[in-house]
Amino acid sequence: MPIEKIHQMGRELSSNLQLTYMPVAVTLLTDNQRPPEGISRIGHNMSHCQMVDKARRDGSQFYSLIDDQQCKNGAAVMGMGHMPPEFASGKEHYDEGHYRTIELARDTIQQCPRLEANSTEAILYAPLSEANFIPDVVIILDIPEKAMQVSQSLLYNVGGSIDANFAGILSLCADGVVKPYKSGNISISLGCVGSRNCGNIAKDEMIIGIPMEKLQYIVDGARRMFSYSS
Repeated sequence: MPIEKIHQMGRELSSNLQLTYMPVAVTLLTDNQRPPEGISRIGHNMSHCQMVDKARRDGSQFYSLIDDQQCKNGAAVMGMGHMPPEFASGKEHYDEGHYRTIELARDTIQQCPRLEANSTEAILYAPLSEANFIPDVVIILDIPEKAMQVSQSLLYNVGGSIDANFAGILSLCADGVVKPYKSGNISISLGCVGSRNCGNIAKDEMIIGIPMEKLQYIVDGARRMFSYSS
């Protein structure tokens, strides 16, 4: 797909749904892939949540390596390195009082979608309307009404229903990126403590993860259903 088409879809979707911020394009690169020319490394340590927020708020386009990813838990589920033992065991969430037992914490983490350790070398981030790459996943952070409209726009073309499945942890990484990347279906999540505290997700915002193969359906559905209100 031509890059210009990606930019057009970003502008059109944002306009027709009157999104607060431009959707964010995210692509996972393996060790035999290199970032496109003209895209610089972020150059300082931030969490994945903060990187998504940076791309949506100030229009930044950049890539990150594992050393740039401050949150190693989120990086690990996206295939960057190994999950820290204290997190994988459930101890971290249990000690923070999020689960009644450490076993419940561990089982929940094990059920979260993740990619194989060390399968991702770099991650690209950019506003969809400016991305110099084809995204694997597009992330929208907005109010529940917009999550409804994205869902309706998709179902306009494919029918059926949306299966929202989340645990309130790893929301912008596992739910927002890995789940749509692996399943090919959109993912809707309510966020987590980390994404809200570090990623500046507002109290009234939700996370919508869109696999690239569903984006055209959503853009087309939004044009037909909601362009009159823009």
